[in-house]
Amino acid sequence: MIASAITLMVRKTVRSSIIILAVSLTTAVLAAVVPGCDSLSKIIPTGNRDAFIYDRVVEVRITMSPEDWAFMQKNATRKPYVMADMRFDGELVSGVAVRPKGASSLQSVYELGSPRFSLTVDFNLLDSERSFRGLKKLNFDDGFLDPSYVRERLASELFQQMGVPAPRESHVNLWVNNDHLGVYTQVEEIDKAFLKKNYKQDGGNLYRGAGPLNWNKEQLAAIRSILTAEKLAASADNVTVRENLLAALQQQEPRISHNQTSPLQRPDWWLDDLLLGLDTNKKHPNHTALFKLVDVICNEPDQTFPQEIEKVLDVDEVLRYLAVYEVDPISRTV
Repeated sequence: MIASAITLMVRKTVRSSIIILAVSLTTAVLAAVVPGCDSLSKIIPTGNRDAFIYDRVVEVRITMSPEDWAFMQKNATRKPYVMADMRFDGELVSGVAVRPKGASSLQSVYELGSPRFSLTVDFNLLDSERSFRGLKKLNFDDGFLDPSYVRERLASELFQQMGVPAPRESHVNLWVNNDHLGVYTQVEEIDKAFLKKNYKQDGGNLYRGAGPLNWNKEQLAAIRSILTAEKLAASADNVTVRENLLAALQQQEPRISHNQTSPLQRPDWWLDDLLLGLDTNKKHPNHTALFKLVDVICNEPDQTFPQEIEKVLDVDEVLRYLAVYEVDPISRTV
């Protein structure tokens, strides 16, 4: 009984501390945004060579062969890469790789028969040394279910105001060939360049939201030993044209074609990508830090939890994120 009472008191103390800090941060968010919205667009200065321009809507034109555009629309949910040229605010960038992006939103747009899906433009897929205004990729989000077209950008700027790293965003007027797709939100890719800019180093693991983390270290090792790359390749029904594209590059084909049909063999890191959403360090995956975090959250006794969680998690940044998330309904819809 005494032990149970002590555990309950500790939990209440820790929870109260978190609530107090979250309320304080929430107040700071309100103080930052209530006086006016003008300051939001001044978070990041726009340089002449910056890809994100905030004082106007930039015109972006993507040009590809009619056959590739028709193929992309027909196979959008498979997210095929095709070769294209991009003209950004009048500046021509030749030989980029373009594909549809998204998950449920992409599926919904595809089922509606609309070509207005989100897109990713990859500048260095065909040339690993190339970037565009310091970026390797640009994303163009279609604003699915957002009639205002500003929710995502406002949420991103609010997070930045509170010191939470968030991708830069601006608006563009997008064309593909002669199809005017309209206003899109241009979104910075979260990659090594983003990590270096916001965390001063890019050597750690970057995970995207691949779903619930239902795998511990032992289970992942067991699955990897059973499901070889060959078996995964044989059983997967979502082989993408991106793999065909990479195979074509290995064969030194002069251009991307969707006619190649022999996918690359799944690499060894494909399982890490599938189950954990690993985006970096794929050739030498090491999930020690992630599994340590999960272990502390799930198994650390209440008495030592406040000290141990600080060793594996930036608690202040997480609380700042939660404060914005709780006070700002916009952030819950992006």
